[in-house]
Amino acid sequence: MTNKNDNRHKHLLSMADVFFEDLMAAADDEIISEFLETGNDPKTNKQHMCLLFETALTQSKKSRLASAKKRISEPKNHRSSKSSMSINEARERIKAALSTQSLEIITLAARHQNENEMSDDETFDMIDDLIELGLIDSSNQDENNS
Repeated sequence: MTNKNDNRHKHLLSMADVFFEDLMAAADDEIISEFLETGNDPKTNKQHMCLLFETALTQSKKSRLASAKKRISEPKNHRSSKSSMSINEARERIKAALSTQSLEIITLAARHQNENEMSDDETFDMIDDLIELGLIDSSNQDENNS
């Protein structure tokens, strides 16, 4: 049964390709004259199609905005570093990591950032970034402090 459906699907795709090639090969005047023969108005159809595209674009943008708002409003429970250390310990780990590690893989902005001037969220974000880069070990919090 699946083989039969696959063959039907291939035939439909092949037919769609032929129709598309035929449409692309046709002259604009030919298409418009056929469109007029069926009793349609090209200007009205153009306005209708533009409205459909604008509506689809608006819905897409609204969906993306709702998704972004949802992500922003969700609590940031994904941070392992936030729950496993104090803010002072996080700042000390950043200071130790930046002073002892090879800094080629850290951005210029991160290299010159003062851990005491960062907000708590920025500090924990930087800890997470340093863990992700492998510059500090997430399993042993006291490794850089000893």
